[in-house]
Amino acid sequence: MTIRYHTTTTTPSTNTTTTDPHTTLPPHTPLPASQTFPTPTSTTPYWRKDLHPLDSHRSTPSLPSTTDIAIIGAGMSGVATAYHILQSQSHQSSTTPPPSVTILEARQLCSGATGRNGGHLKLSLIGLSTVLKRHGVEAANELAEFYMRQIRAMNEVVGREELDCEWLLTRSFDVFMDEAQAREQEEEVRTLREHVKVVRDEVGVIRREDVEAVTGVKGAAGARSVPAASLWPYKFVCGLMSQIIDRVDLQTHTMVHSVSAERDTEGFYTICTARGTLKAGKVVFASNAYTAGILPSLEGVITPTKGTNSRVDRRHKTRVDALQKRTYTYNISKDRDHVDYINHRPDGGTIIGGAYQTFEKDIKTWIATIDDSTQIHEPQPSRYFEDRMETYYQDWADSGAMVSKIWTGSRSY
Repeated sequence: MTIRYHTTTTTPSTNTTTTDPHTTLPPHTPLPASQTFPTPTSTTPYWRKDLHPLDSHRSTPSLPSTTDIAIIGAGMSGVATAYHILQSQSHQSSTTPPPSVTILEARQLCSGATGRNGGHLKLSLIGLSTVLKRHGVEAANELAEFYMRQIRAMNEVVGREELDCEWLLTRSFDVFMDEAQAREQEEEVRTLREHVKVVRDEVGVIRREDVEAVTGVKGAAGARSVPAASLWPYKFVCGLMSQIIDRVDLQTHTMVHSVSAERDTEGFYTICTARGTLKAGKVVFASNAYTAGILPSLEGVITPTKGTNSRVDRRHKTRVDALQKRTYTYNISKDRDHVDYINHRPDGGTIIGGAYQTFEKDIKTWIATIDDSTQIHEPQPSRYFEDRMETYYQDWADSGAMVSKIWTGSRSY
């Protein structure tokens, strides 16, 4: 969702209304750092329906007293960081001892944003357009290459480690239901193609007369196709962790309360957790929406926001054969301010998230909050997701679409 406004910014540490013209969030009161910690319980995402043996794993009964590297957060960023540290170490001299790595997770493995997202990654033209306007051609090309490297890197690691996570290299459609927005997006692609090589090489604009037939979305006014990948994020993270579990110290259910701002005389940072204290030579914060809780200087700079996501299935099972098997992912824009994301699964169900219009005016329910233990304005989002599937896709029109699982999650802006 994009909400435009023009105001000023207050000091991040003050508990007053703050806005930032470089974000897409409306004016809001910052969440105090002291309240920016994970809730003990959470809604259960579809991705976590079959738990991995490492889900609540602790490598040792108690925390180590010291570690070379402490990583706070066991989602995709935290686990991937540990993996690459150990991979790079394996290429060094056999006489060089590997660093000790400790991963601290407040709840379970991959229980935060990674385990709650839409299950796809893609080339974002919205991000590229913003960077091109603000920072120029070189920065836009650098970002585009970065997007593509992430897709390639994940594809490589899935193959190398033989991760069973329903990984699929595919395409993603950005679909526009509003005629004016569709024409604007065509112009945006033309501009990006002039300046960004990846867009020239990788992005396709669907001809107007072919949009419905190609995308399968009823009433679509325009669309473009970008490189993407679809996956089961929880299985990816747990599979990757399995490859390094004998070389790291994983400590789940270990909330970090604070990290010292300075090193001690021995060169260590002090990390205070719910289970005791440990000292680390280096600290990696892979804590997303919860970062300000352990880095209070970022209060009001990193803003937690709450979103909702769902799994939608069909009530009428007799329609299975008539349903199209879709392998593309989708971002469908109803208008400039409302976008839903859809990831069709191999079993015929779908992941659909968004539904901002059902709760966007109730600011306190989704901005500056980290409570993923509650839903947002249910049952309106569930009804919205069911209606969207039957409205967007002809083969879902009389399928009896039903939300079989709905959950919330916190991410940061």
